Amino acid sequence: MSKILSFQNSINNDKISLDNMFNNSIKDYPSSRSIPVPIPQSTSKNNLQDYNLYNDTFDNYYRFNLKIITTNDNEQMFSSYNNKEYANLIKTYHNIEFNNLKQYELNILHKEQFFILKGEINKDLSTFVDKNENIFIEFSQDCSGNTDCTCYFLNKNIDSLCISPPN
Repeated sequence: MSKILSFQNSINNDKISLDNMFNNSIKDYPSSRSIPVPIPQSTSKNNLQDYNLYNDTFDNYYRFNLKIITTNDNEQMFSSYNNKEYANLIKTYHNIEFNNLKQYELNILHKEQFFILKGEINKDLSTFVDKNENIFIEFSQDCSGNTDCTCYFLNKNIDSLCISPPN
């Protein structure tokens, strides 16, 4: 019987010491402090660390990178990553003045291949268009003088830009 009582006393003493320790540790924190909540992490199909770059899942995706140089030699970069063969890289709300554009370089990554188009921007008209066998780019000026830029990946198919009536 004495062994049982001593065992119960030791449990009660341990319980009291744990309660005291817990109550004392709670008092150390201000009441306004929050306790961190774990956030579950999920992966995205656009996260390159989770997928092999040369996997078939990337065959239908295009990476557009546009570098523009302004007349005062400032560089700006615009990028887009999507599954469409075109991208609107510069929009009028970016407030890039058409008359301040000097040069551009467009790189497109598709199916492990890089395609490049670069050149000087002619500002004689309110629209500048350039193309090669793989890329078409258009810079246009809106009524407030800001730039809109659209790029198309042609992949040697210029007919994809043409609009024809149905038969």
